[in-house]
Amino acid sequence: MQYSDQTLTYKYMSILQRKSNRRLRESMKPLPDYFPISMLAGMPGDAVHYPTNAKQVASGTVLGVYEDNRFKSESKKLALKLVDIIDLGTGPELENKLKYAGDVCSGVILGKELVNAPLNVLTPGVIAEEASNIASIGPIKTKLGLVGKGLTFDSGGYNIKTGPGCLTELMKFDMGGSAAVLGAAKATGQIKPPGVEVYFIVVACENMISGMGMRPGDIVIASNGKTIEVNNTDAEGRLTLAYVLIYACNQGLEKIVDLATLTGAFIVALGPSIAGAFTPSDDVAKEVFAASEVTREKFWRMQLEESYWESMKLGVADMVNTGGHQGGAITAALFLKQFVSEKVQWMHIDMAGPVWNDKKCAATGFGVSTLVEWVLKNSS
Repeated sequence: MQYSDQTLTYKYMSILQRKSNRRLRESMKPLPDYFPISMLAGMPGDAVHYPTNAKQVASGTVLGVYEDNRFKSESKKLALKLVDIIDLGTGPELENKLKYAGDVCSGVILGKELVNAPLNVLTPGVIAEEASNIASIGPIKTKLGLVGKGLTFDSGGYNIKTGPGCLTELMKFDMGGSAAVLGAAKATGQIKPPGVEVYFIVVACENMISGMGMRPGDIVIASNGKTIEVNNTDAEGRLTLAYVLIYACNQGLEKIVDLATLTGAFIVALGPSIAGAFTPSDDVAKEVFAASEVTREKFWRMQLEESYWESMKLGVADMVNTGGHQGGAITAALFLKQFVSEKVQWMHIDMAGPVWNDKKCAATGFGVSTLVEWVLKNSS
C-alpha cells in the first residue's frame, strides 16, 4: 500500500473555547518535536527479545532524564546527548523499536508539559492551537475515539473548593485527560499505524465563578435530549464529557475510550498510582488491559453497579449530576454511560490519582503510552 505524506489514519476534532491571551500564549516555550537523546545500536545479540529490551532501555532513559524547565529562570541539570545501546541487537527491527520508543516518549513529554503548564499559560485556546498541529487523514478500516476532559482550571464554581484536601492549587491538572489524548495523538501521528482512523476529541474550558457561571439548581439539556439538574457545580467535568461523548458516538465510531481526572473518590479508593476503568464491554477491557501489560501503566477494572443509578434519579430533571458520597466514582461513570450509544463499545478511565506525582510536584504523562499501544492493537 502506498502512502503520501498525509498517511496518518485519524481525525482530530476540538470542541472548546477559542479565545486566549496572545501575550501569555507567546510566552509559553514551544513544546518539543524531538527527544534529546540519540540512540545507537551496538554489537549484535542472540536473544529474541533484544529489540524489545532496547526499546525499554531507550524509553526509560529518555523519560528518566527529562525535566520540565520551561518555567525556571535557569536549569542546572546536565543534558544527556548520546546513549550507546550495546549488545542488544541490530538491524531494521531494532531501528523500528527505537523509533517507536522515541515517538511514544515525545507524546508522553507533550502530555507532561500540558499538565504542568498553569492556566495563565495553557488556556483552552492554547490547547486548541496545540491540537490543530496534529491532525491528518488516511485510509480507514477501524474507527476509534479517544476523548479527554480538558478543564484547564477547576475552582469548583459556586460549589467552590475549600480546605486543604481539595487540592485547589493543583487544579491545573484537571485537563490531564486531554493531555493524554493529545500526547497519544502526537505519538500516533509519528508512528502512522495503517488501517485505523482515530478521532482525538478534547473538550476544554475553565470552571470559574462569574456572572455567567453555572449555578446550583440550573437545569441543562444535553444534545441527546436528556435533562440534568446541576446539584453541584464542582462536578462539571462529567457535564462536558456528556456533550462530547454524544458527539463522538454520532461520528460512527466502533470503540471509544474517555480519560478524565473525574473524581477525588478514586484517589481515595486506589491511591496515586492506579487508574480505574469502567466498561460494559469485556472486549475493550481485554484490549486496554493487554496494552497496559506492555506499557506497565496500572489500571483496575471497576464495577458498573446499575443499582447505584437510583441515587442519581432525583429532582425535577431526568437526573442530577452527582449522587451521594458513597460510590462517587461509580455514579460518575454511570452518569457518563447515559450519553453513550449502546452500539458503541466504551470505556471510561478515571485517572485522577496517577496524573500527578506528589513527590516531584510534576505531571506523570500517564495514559499516553497505553493509548498508543491500544490504537496499534486495533490497526491492520
